[in-house]
Amino acid sequence: MQLLRSVEASRQEVLEKERGSYGPQKQTIIVEEIHFSKIPLEKLDRSRSSIVLRARVEGADVDTVTILWALVSLRQMHIRQTHKGKYLLCRTISFPFRIFSVQMVVEDVNGDVCTMTVYNYPGTVGARSQLVEALFPVGSILAIREPTLRSAAGKGDPLLRVDCPSDIIWLEPDDERLVGVNWKTGGHVANSPSLPRTEEEWKKQGNDHHQKGYYIPAAVSYSRGLQRFPASSVLRLNRAMTYLQLEHYGAALSDCETAQEGEDFPESLRPKALFRAAKALYGLTRWDEAERSFADMADRYPSEAAACNPWIQKCKDRRKEATEGEYDWVAVFKAAQVAEGCRMDLAEFTGPIE
Repeated sequence: MQLLRSVEASRQEVLEKERGSYGPQKQTIIVEEIHFSKIPLEKLDRSRSSIVLRARVEGADVDTVTILWALVSLRQMHIRQTHKGKYLLCRTISFPFRIFSVQMVVEDVNGDVCTMTVYNYPGTVGARSQLVEALFPVGSILAIREPTLRSAAGKGDPLLRVDCPSDIIWLEPDDERLVGVNWKTGGHVANSPSLPRTEEEWKKQGNDHHQKGYYIPAAVSYSRGLQRFPASSVLRLNRAMTYLQLEHYGAALSDCETAQEGEDFPESLRPKALFRAAKALYGLTRWDEAERSFADMADRYPSEAAACNPWIQKCKDRRKEATEGEYDWVAVFKAAQVAEGCRMDLAEFTGPIE
């Protein structure tokens, strides 16, 4: 409880700063080797299976023992040691916040607690607390591959430090790897939100995040919904919309194409799928394909022509820039004055040096 109160006090300080105006934070960086796990969680699950079978634990289910044997608990971990071949099963029990890393309190199966610091997580640089809370909701169940415990600055308690986001594996409550796992403090975590259950609820959660500009949480919501409802064209196309915002154009194009391949794909969603696929092609700098897609869509759906025509012109402009190196510098200057700090929508030109 003392750790939870300390972390909550730090979080309130961050929230207070976010409500006011404050200058940039300074950070001291100490360069040291960063570990990241290359072993899939499934192989970590099996890493001790042969030992379990030889152990002949009486009265225990073999599959359950196999899963639990690869786990490492907080009390078994050593400071400044990477626990290779194992993973830590934990869940978040406090609201997260970000200073230089995302910080939150986690507990393991035994009820032991520790502060976890997560560095380099996508979308968290400069993020405010509301977005971080959407990324790491209270009660999230995590498997940390090959975890490392580090000393805290000063006289603080040791920290569970994660430098590589891919070391975090998110588990659903009904994941088969949680079979036989009983949390000592009970199944429910205080302040944990209720999970969506229907396709519509997953869509609503993702849409809420998207409308707030929380694009990574939105993509996560749609993805989790697709795990439950893999045939959902709506969730897949909405995820494509979010991927476009994140500039993950290849993933957006894949979602649009996959959605349209479904046997029960509704024709009412066809214009939306085609339009987003064309925008993905544009983002991939495939100007010719994008222009054809927008033009075909305008011919096929005359009501969408007004939305497609500007994109057709943009494709022509980008192709001319890329092939001839001709830019409208006056228009570029004016756009830069209106949208300060934005990235200009221009093609790259590579030509001979004269």
